[in-house]
Amino acid sequence: MNIKDVFYLDTNYLGTFFAQKDDGLITKIIGQKTDAHMESFGNEKTSIESKVEGSLGAATIANISGSIATRLENAPYFISDSKDFKNIVEKEIRENILTTFVDYVQENNAAVGLDNIKVGELLNFKEYFEYVSFNRLKNLLTEDFCQKFADGTKNLTSDRLKEIRDNIPVLAACMPFDAFLNYDNVLVLLNKENLRENTERIGYKFEHTLTVIGRVNKYIPTSTYNSSIEIINTLNEIQDYAISLAFDLGLVAKKEVYLVSPIAIYY
Repeated sequence: MNIKDVFYLDTNYLGTFFAQKDDGLITKIIGQKTDAHMESFGNEKTSIESKVEGSLGAATIANISGSIATRLENAPYFISDSKDFKNIVEKEIRENILTTFVDYVQENNAAVGLDNIKVGELLNFKEYFEYVSFNRLKNLLTEDFCQKFADGTKNLTSDRLKEIRDNIPVLAACMPFDAFLNYDNVLVLLNKENLRENTERIGYKFEHTLTVIGRVNKYIPTSTYNSSIEIINTLNEIQDYAISLAFDLGLVAKKEVYLVSPIAIYY
């Protein structure tokens, strides 16, 4: 068995994805669990309507939103008010949802690779990434650290480190994400709510060769876009500026990048 070490998983996206696909992963698992309980506890039956939310949450995809609800006829009677049963379902969903999604993507050729990257498509590839956390840089690059670190390295001067530190608040305001991964012209934007690790520790814990599955949302620079709404053009220019600034500070590899919202990241 190939064990995946997952440090990022968007369960909101995946929960809604499977709620729309066939009968949904939750219905499948409830059916399996119910069959097992019926074998153990006999044939006394009723109906269940179970709304699984909270830890999975509600999400929006393809203009459909809401939590996931399932109804199962002829279920064992004792399960209908069982919190334990609901906990079992949620736990198994978390354990199986990534594997099921990866299998679906591969079997249906649902994602493109780097050679065919396109805005609006799912992207699935494995590469060597660089990791940048705004909070870690902000907390690390104190006046004292900048001076001491610069004295011991040939790569960065104290003034350069201070320039990076002073621009982190600007970048964080322009790019409302906690951290990002960068490979060549791909920028993977990370939300801390979906991270399995503390943003400041990730750089010490993962090997840099990672598999990323995510949706390609945008291409920067946005000069090819021209909205009739002036503020939209201004916001696009701010995004362009943020990527350009990150490049000038040595935080990303290129000024022209694809922005990717990750669904799963693992190695």
